[in-house]
Amino acid sequence: MSRPRNIGNKTVAVAAVAAVLVVLHLVGIVPAVASIISTSLLRLAAPAYGAGVALEETVTGDAAMDCPCGAGIAAELDRIRAENAKLQSVLLENEELKAALSFREREGDRAVLARVVSESTDDAFHGLVIDRGADDGIAKGQPVIAGEGTMIGKISSVGRNRATITLLTDTLSKLAVSIQNGTGTLGVLEGDRGLSMSIALIPQNERLSPGDAVITSGVEPGIRRGLAVGVIEKIYMQTQDPFQTATVSPFAVAKHPVFVQVLIAEEGV
Repeated sequence: MSRPRNIGNKTVAVAAVAAVLVVLHLVGIVPAVASIISTSLLRLAAPAYGAGVALEETVTGDAAMDCPCGAGIAAELDRIRAENAKLQSVLLENEELKAALSFREREGDRAVLARVVSESTDDAFHGLVIDRGADDGIAKGQPVIAGEGTMIGKISSVGRNRATITLLTDTLSKLAVSIQNGTGTLGVLEGDRGLSMSIALIPQNERLSPGDAVITSGVEPGIRRGLAVGVIEKIYMQTQDPFQTATVSPFAVAKHPVFVQVLIAEEGV
């Protein structure tokens, strides 16, 4: 049973490296250095995860046999599954952090990287709580980014070391947006009970198509133009109605993020 022990050791090592990577970035490590560490982490993790999956398949086959040591094998299988679950979680977090680094390096925005510590999806409020606050320069109304530039919400309340994000899908959320449909149609994106987003009161003469990208328009103070929001999913119109409505589907990265970035606008911007 040397293989399970080796896999467990690799999993622990990977988790430790990932933790160091996050800490280094939070204290301002150069993105290029963090990217190198991140790539090394992926190379270390892939063999460990693959070996764990292969071993799980082998052990499952062995356990199917009526063997006196079946209980021990089952326990070892459970341990391997738990180790692989931890490793997969580390890899997903690492991918999010790499995307955040890429966005910062490309855009050069002044941003605060934060970890999501809790999420609320009830009817009254659909949002996130992060581990950064006023001491880090975060203020109400600032845009919050996931991945490589997707806006997912705005800061709605701030403490010294905590802040709350109201997601764009929340009923109270409103955001000035532009539809990339050739004419740059402007509108206001509104959330609906944490379930969806829509743009209403679009003139009938504006041509929209499913798949049109929706971005921030830049007319809202503190939120620059060009941040990705989502894509047009469906369009609703009535012949006798002068307006049409479009539902907007968020990008996958906006769903249950582990890391986010809060864009800190310079004074007067």
